[in-house]
Amino acid sequence: MRTGRLEPEAAVERASTTSVRVLLATGTFLLREGLRRVLESADDVELLCALGPDSDLFETVVLRDPDVVVVAASLPPDHDGEGIALAEWLRQERPGVGVVVLAESVDPDHVLRLVAGGVARRAYLLTDRIGRGEDVIGAVRSVAAGSAVVEPSVLERLAAGPSGADPSRLDRLRTRELDVLALLAQGCSNAAIAERLGLGKRAVEKHVSEVFLKLDLSGEADVSSRVAAALLYLEATGRLNA
Repeated sequence: MRTGRLEPEAAVERASTTSVRVLLATGTFLLREGLRRVLESADDVELLCALGPDSDLFETVVLRDPDVVVVAASLPPDHDGEGIALAEWLRQERPGVGVVVLAESVDPDHVLRLVAGGVARRAYLLTDRIGRGEDVIGAVRSVAAGSAVVEPSVLERLAAGPSGADPSRLDRLRTRELDVLALLAQGCSNAAIAERLGLGKRAVEKHVSEVFLKLDLSGEADVSSRVAAALLYLEATGRLNA
């Protein structure tokens, strides 16, 4: 994974040398064709099929058995969170399948539903923030390896809402740990947090570890813990309700 997302500084290693089997589903022809070319250009990705809005998404997932599904958050004709519903179904029926959700804008309810039950193997990307094909391929590789990808811009949008929810879930954290978590929720790397708070890098690493431990997130991969901690903070402070 690359600098600029909510993720550790080190790159996420691929789960294996075998190809990642991907199923693509979008409602927009141009987006679908663009993503088809991007995915087919990767040597370690096997595009199983690219579905339009008239396809039976759930049935095709069962028949083709992909490793990762790249899907629009909503699909025609209803535009009612069909991609999110698929992610929820996969969480229960096929938890090993990764999901990369493509959204035109941030929907707080969609984000929470996507990561409900854990952030591993989940990615949420904004289509207008995808600057190059590697952004999508990197997200596919990350979720296939069990990690998570959420753009800082998504967290910034979620954090823009009014606060006021019960913050008791964060009571176990000390003041400095809350400071670190607040910056982490903005998508800051450890180095950026150290600079903002005037702390050494090792001190920040220790605070981040304590945050994960106290929020019962220490068992997940670092990137997943960072995403989960950020979303927990934003939810507990009422910033997911904009």
